[in-house]
Amino acid sequence: MKIKVKLISPRGTPRGFDKFGDAVIDIIEGISINDALERFDLSGQGPYMTLVNGASIVESERAAHQLDDGDELTIFPPIQGG
Repeated sequence: MKIKVKLISPRGTPRGFDKFGDAVIDIIEGISINDALERFDLSGQGPYMTLVNGASIVESERAAHQLDDGDELTIFPPIQGG
């Protein structure tokens, strides 16, 4: 299965992502958002937001939310302003 990942990060992008923070990756069936974050070594880098197909997935739901073939996972730090 494949998913598209969009990473918006002030810390740069992991290997395998293009200069815009995009990658298409192979995943195994049943992988959770938390599993994907660990794969990119993002689990310990502070707070961040996650979207799956444009819908926000809060931190407490990431372990249970399984990714499906063709999903788009967007990962970015919280945005503040005013």
